[in-house]
Amino acid sequence: DLSRRSEDELAAVAPDSPLVVELNAENFLRHGEFSKAIDEYRILLRRAPNMPGIHYRIGQLILQLPATATSSAEAKKEFEEELKIYPQNAGAEYFLGQISREAGDLPAAIEHYSRATKLNAGLPEPYFGLGRSLLESGRAADAVSPLETAARLSPKDPTIHLALAHAYQKLGRREDAAREFALQKTTAAKLQQKNTELKNNVS
Repeated sequence: DLSRRSEDELAAVAPDSPLVVELNAENFLRHGEFSKAIDEYRILLRRAPNMPGIHYRIGQLILQLPATATSSAEAKKEFEEELKIYPQNAGAEYFLGQISREAGDLPAAIEHYSRATKLNAGLPEPYFGLGRSLLESGRAADAVSPLETAARLSPKDPTIHLALAHAYQKLGRREDAAREFALQKTTAAKLQQKNTELKNNVS
């Protein structure tokens, strides 16, 4: 209540301030109105064009909306604009890697994922994207290290264990592959059980 009151007071005193616009966008987000949130963020950028994080948020929201023929290109532009303002944004590099990989441009995907791992070594997703792209490029030996790192950072993710198992398999490391295939089955079963429990609790 205090937070809501403070927001209302700020909106009354300075309705055109960037902070008010940002609060409006976040309010739309809380209600799942992504398109309206994007509109507010674009207003915010007109008033504070060098504000870090805003292009990144817009790019994420575009990817969460129902896909269109131009969604990927629009999101890509936002992530690229974000990196012009804040080159250290590992998330923007990661999503550019995702977009490149989905477009079949594995060299570009590898480049973006690699930069993301250097910018934030604690995120498992860029390592997984990098390892998977290397594996799909026929570079199984190079894929092992990032996939092992991803598995260490996110040990409960069955898709990472599966990719690592395939990398080991291609290198003839049968025992390592068998271990990862087993971990994939175990983690997938636990994840399914957890999702079932959550679904039952909701219903």
